[in-house]
Amino acid sequence: MDPAVRTIIRQLKEAMPPICVGREVDHLTGGALCWQQIEEWASNGTLPSDCFVFDGKKKLVFRDRLLSWWGEWLSAETKPWRKHFEKLLEPVIANIRDSDVEAAIVHLDRRKAEINRRYSRSRAALSSPLPAPPAGPAGV
Repeated sequence: MDPAVRTIIRQLKEAMPPICVGREVDHLTGGALCWQQIEEWASNGTLPSDCFVFDGKKKLVFRDRLLSWWGEWLSAETKPWRKHFEKLLEPVIANIRDSDVEAAIVHLDRRKAEINRRYSRSRAALSSPLPAPPAGPAGV
């Protein structure tokens, strides 16, 4: 696991209780983990179900299991998130036609040329000397 990720996981383990109510995860992690995102990961099978247990209507989270999974997910060595996003984007990529890509490239080239024109005009304006201030009324 990446050393930076290991440090983050260690600090979160120190800050969180061993078991907590799911909706408190946002607060306990300082927003690093969002409960809504965790539920989405759990529902699509990305996050293992053994990270949770139900207590009536409350969903309790096992800190160590969640954080160890998240550490693996963030790890630069495995990058499982890349597979997740590639899987999500597969249908989108499959529907992109070559003509769409070519049109996008033309659009970006035009946009780049427009930005370059604006930049060169503003750069020229900045490099020219400032005009002299208008003369005020006499005797002032």
